Amino acid sequence: MKYVKFLLLIILFVFLLSNCSKNKENLSPLTPNSPHGLIIGFPNYAHVFQTSTTDPDGDDISYQFDWGDGSISPWSDYASSGDTVSMSCTYLGKGTFAVRVHAQDEMEETSGWSEPFNLIIGFPDSVVDSMSTGRAPNDLEVLPSGQYIYVANILDDNVYVFSGFDNSFIKEIPVGDIPRSITALPNSQYVYVMCGGGHGDAVIRIQTSDNTVTDTILIPDPWDATVLPNGEYLYVTSHLGCKVYVIRTSDNTVIDSVEMIFPRSIESLHNGEYIYVSAGFAIYTIRTSDNTITDSINGDYSYMSVSPDGRYLYVSRESTNHIYVVRTSDNIIIDTVEVGDISGPDGIGLCVHPSGQLVYGVNEPDNIVSVIHTLDNTVIKTMTTGNGPSLIAPSPNGEYIYILHNASNIIYVLGYSF
Repeated sequence: MKYVKFLLLIILFVFLLSNCSKNKENLSPLTPNSPHGLIIGFPNYAHVFQTSTTDPDGDDISYQFDWGDGSISPWSDYASSGDTVSMSCTYLGKGTFAVRVHAQDEMEETSGWSEPFNLIIGFPDSVVDSMSTGRAPNDLEVLPSGQYIYVANILDDNVYVFSGFDNSFIKEIPVGDIPRSITALPNSQYVYVMCGGGHGDAVIRIQTSDNTVTDTILIPDPWDATVLPNGEYLYVTSHLGCKVYVIRTSDNTVIDSVEMIFPRSIESLHNGEYIYVSAGFAIYTIRTSDNTITDSINGDYSYMSVSPDGRYLYVSRESTNHIYVVRTSDNIIIDTVEVGDISGPDGIGLCVHPSGQLVYGVNEPDNIVSVIHTLDNTVIKTMTTGNGPSLIAPSPNGEYIYILHNASNIIYVLGYSF
């Protein structure tokens, strides 16, 4: 009898344990992370998105994407909790698409939808506005905040200020002789104007809060400038002075200089560890920790622009119609892109789109603007905006591209055509 009771207790215990297990609540997966992918895409290309989440019960997870164009993906294969899953979609037309995703576990418990990822299919490729400048505009700079656009007018010895929101004219600021180039601090508090080639060569500092000149730094024949990402130092090329000057922006004091022959264009890497300077018949790299020249790339290069991630430097050479792709890890030219048919004496003016997926190049003799897809360095579109496009720059968010026409004193604004 004793054994029968013991057996009954075991059966009861197993039954209760099994019943508790069956009644245990299965929790749904957590809402997945917003899909991650390239922010700009192109019609008829497959665009890959990634996401991940976890399941409180440790169950495997399947994902479903809402592509934002009225279509939804099938459920993906199951993946382990926490693993990253990729799916792709091909869009047929231009537009902005809010891509989102949700998840489901093996018990078919479904999470909520993620925050959307806004994908743009298309790119700025249509003239949407224009701005009249002073005489012989030579450079333009858009504040990182997007509030103002500054244009250096060589023959008028002034800087024009335009609104970055509606392209309206704001103010004319007299500066020194022959304002060649403009560079803004990352915090948008000041812009520096390089004035040279005449009397009183200097770097002029403009305070952006009221657009007034607040300081003058005397440097022989300043040509171009770049600022480190932390905003602490400004590097200025002195063309005829044959030096690169290092200015501490906290007090606008020259603290160092690097000698090189006829330096012109200058660009900083995204991490601030190196800057690139075109000088004479080469591009030189300067290590900013000790301002020492560490490497060189042979060639008489003119315009330069660095990808946002710092992996590539795009450069053009004088008297050619080519853009060269330099891998910054070893400073090797890995590709060449032909832009237009006619070789320009000053090379191709260029800029990298903030997304890093496009490079825009202007060929002044050909009167064309070319758009290069950086995934394979191919020209995907050419267009005409006016006679003699000489310089090009993007807005900080990549919504607009500004094309400066030196001969006709005008800036055309490219926007999205949808």
